[in-house]
Amino acid sequence: PGSTFKLMTMLTVLEDNKAKLTDIVNLEGGVWKTAGRTVYDSEKHGRTSVTVKQAFELSSNVGMAKLVTAYYSGQPNAFLKHLHNLQLDTATGIDLLGESKPIIPTPKSKFWSAPTLPWMGFGYNLSLTPLHTLTVYNAVANNGRMMKPYLVNAIVKDGKSVQSFSPKVKIESICSEATLKQLQECLEGVVIEGTGKSLQS
Repeated sequence: PGSTFKLMTMLTVLEDNKAKLTDIVNLEGGVWKTAGRTVYDSEKHGRTSVTVKQAFELSSNVGMAKLVTAYYSGQPNAFLKHLHNLQLDTATGIDLLGESKPIIPTPKSKFWSAPTLPWMGFGYNLSLTPLHTLTVYNAVANNGRMMKPYLVNAIVKDGKSVQSFSPKVKIESICSEATLKQLQECLEGVVIEGTGKSLQS
């Protein structure tokens, strides 16, 4: 999923009260070496000390990798638990055949290594369908309520409804109200001050 996954990282950090939006993170000018590899920010900015909110607005890979490393390197399962709670490790159940199942490595996986967790922080080393990502974003926009995605309202034959389908709630609230408000603030910040500024209208 790449940078779209950073919302899930922020949700995890905020919900666990690991950091506040006003806390400072050093972006190292957009280049950070960790676990024998180098994390690069896509946008050249040359920034160092910024708030956690600004790191999100800048879509900083370094910022997200640092947050995940600082708070979850010793307990990666605490990070993965949030992905499970968001149902990102299972199919959405949409009414289409052949939906791909997400791939999220765990410390028990043969694909797990030192860089796995920090790279997951900015959406690498895991695979999600765009529909999974959209379902989480929709839940944030929907004040925390996650809905099951569906495509068909009704099946009609000869002008008569044979079968109808209605919206179904998957999760009543994906996080606390406090976390939700902060996530919404961060997403607004992306368009007002961050990398999505050109989209503001």
